[in-house]
Amino acid sequence: MTSELSDKEKSDLKDIEKFNAEVGQLGWHVEDKLIEELDISGIVLNQSSLKNIGFKNVAGREARITNSEFRNVKFASDDFSNSQFTDVRFIECEFGGVSFEQSTFNNCSFTDCRSVRAKLSDAAFRKCTFSNCADDSGIYTRAEFINTKLIKPDWHNTSLYHARFDLTEIIDGKLELVVFGNAKIDDLKISESNIMSGSFGESTIKKLLFEKCESKSISFGKAKIQQLIILGCSGFNGLNIVNSDCQLLTIDSCEKMSEPKIYISKVDSLTLRNSNLAYLYCVESVFGSGGEITSCKISGANFEGAQMTGVAISDCEFSDYLVISNGTFRRLSLARVTYTDGIEIDSETVNYIESDRFAPK
Repeated sequence: MTSELSDKEKSDLKDIEKFNAEVGQLGWHVEDKLIEELDISGIVLNQSSLKNIGFKNVAGREARITNSEFRNVKFASDDFSNSQFTDVRFIECEFGGVSFEQSTFNNCSFTDCRSVRAKLSDAAFRKCTFSNCADDSGIYTRAEFINTKLIKPDWHNTSLYHARFDLTEIIDGKLELVVFGNAKIDDLKISESNIMSGSFGESTIKKLLFEKCESKSISFGKAKIQQLIILGCSGFNGLNIVNSDCQLLTIDSCEKMSEPKIYISKVDSLTLRNSNLAYLYCVESVFGSGGEITSCKISGANFEGAQMTGVAISDCEFSDYLVISNGTFRRLSLARVTYTDGIEIDSETVNYIESDRFAPK
């Protein structure tokens, strides 16, 4: 049960420089209080603990907080922009409409926290850990996640436009309607996660790895990708790569993958290995040399209008249908490729150049 600050406590906080010198820098320990409609901008806290606290309509801009703990603290429509948090633990906290824009979090941890419509544009998270935290409709425009772990995140309608990720991992997460638009991804690993809907439109990606994930829809539109790796995923469906430039695309050891689509894109090196694919679309796209499709079962494949150079296909089984019309295959290598009975082949106007030919017996 929280109570309002006393008149003396309010008065002390209004003289923030005196408060910092006499209390904040030495350690402020407060519990079961409601802090409302105050301007505490410039507050400095060190080795402090706040428990069962409510912040409401508080201005806390340019705060400097170190080696402190916030436990069961509820933020509501507060402004802590341009602040610095170092070695701070947030436990069972709620962030409702709070602003941490242009704030920096160094070596901080967030455990069992919830945020709704939080504003974190231009915020930076460095060496941070999030455990079992949820975000609904958060705005992380141009935010940075560097050397950070997000364990069991639950993100819904989260906006990450122009965000940057490097040496960061998302583990056992649930991502729904998450937008990574125009993001800069240097090194991001997403593992054991359920992705209901994710968009990486117009992003610049050096390395993005999905490992042991499930997906209903992931799209890359007008993206520039160096490495996109999908490894050991089951039920990874709805991959869409459209109008994108990808140097290396690898799909490896995926038990069930439905409707992967590469459309009007350029892929320098395509590797499909040890996977079961349904309704593979590689349409109106250019595939460079060095790619391979090996040890795959492919139920329905469409290479209409594709241009493939130096791709090796081996130990694969095609079923249902195979569309290669209007395709150009240069130095295509086929070895131990089989076709199920009754497969439909659409091979109108195919251009083979120094290539093996798709030819079911």
